[in-house]
Amino acid sequence: MQKNVILLAIAGLFPLLLWSQPQPQRIWSEGKLTWSDFQLRNYNSMAGTELVYRLSYQPDKQKMQDTVLRRLQARAWMDTSQSWVRPDQRTTLNLRYNQVVFDLVELYRRVLQTELDQLFSFWYAEEKFRTVQQLCYRRIHEFQEESGYGNKESAIGYWESLVQRELEALPDPSRPQFEKRKLGYGINLGLGTGTATGTLDDYFRHNLYLTYGFDLSYQKTLFFLNASLGSATLKKNIDADPIWAKGERATLAIIDISVGYPVYEGRKLRVVPFVGGGVTEYSLLLDDKDAKSPVKSDFNLLGGITVDYVLRKKITLTPDYMRGRAINNSSLRGRFYVTKANLAPGMKGYTLNLTVGWALYGNVIRLSDANR
Repeated sequence: MQKNVILLAIAGLFPLLLWSQPQPQRIWSEGKLTWSDFQLRNYNSMAGTELVYRLSYQPDKQKMQDTVLRRLQARAWMDTSQSWVRPDQRTTLNLRYNQVVFDLVELYRRVLQTELDQLFSFWYAEEKFRTVQQLCYRRIHEFQEESGYGNKESAIGYWESLVQRELEALPDPSRPQFEKRKLGYGINLGLGTGTATGTLDDYFRHNLYLTYGFDLSYQKTLFFLNASLGSATLKKNIDADPIWAKGERATLAIIDISVGYPVYEGRKLRVVPFVGGGVTEYSLLLDDKDAKSPVKSDFNLLGGITVDYVLRKKITLTPDYMRGRAINNSSLRGRFYVTKANLAPGMKGYTLNLTVGWALYGNVIRLSDANR
């Protein structure tokens, strides 16, 4: 009984093992066909040979240096296990006939890739695939009939020239060209610290704080909305009601809005000086959670520089329900900025702040006319 169970389990796994084996695929970019790509079979058929092909598509991520290209990838290949030739039909003319069929398959793979890249949503991919698949089938059938299934040399020569011209007119869209739209967007998150100058430094010692923010751009002009939230320790008493005692902690919040323009923008690095205004606020932490914390704040000028070092780019060509057609840069962001604070007649100066974190910045894109 146990032996039978084991045999049944092995029998059930056998199809899965076969499916997991590498498929006998021959792609067009590997070069011209040879008779070694075909199986020898004595079929009783109108033709002495047949090239069996597959045309399909699948979601794919292609990594090119520091860029990830996300798209629906068109695929086409020759099935070498099913393609065949009769032993007495391994002629130069029949090989040319099969090559034209393979060239047509490659041509419609490129057509399919172009169509998939231009979809407004991946939900329409199957419909587009079926349409191109039928066009490919009809075109190959037309060639097969005109060439007498490999018996008419003049027709084969005509189709060789025709398909070659069409392939040259439609280059392989391995990495399509695109243009950025005017609007861009981004988010960032990081950690920072700072110090103060003037009489402000007499009262507060800054600790580590959290930073986060949003970016918006129009063409090359950038708009930043950022917030920093952390703490500061009192270095000496502040006379008030209640007294801000030495050694106590205060919450530090800096909220700013600014505008910047890149002075340098390369493949990996972008440098953006910015100016704007911001609120600097210190709020004393009280033991009594129900009591209202005393606050000292000021709205004043702000300026600094943002440096983004691109870690990875991701290009999404086929929109889905989560993502649109866009290019997104994931970057290491450094930000140095200065705020002016006048909290009281004897408590004013500048805060010098440095933050380091992660930023994601994106642009909506459109395909260039060259891809259409």
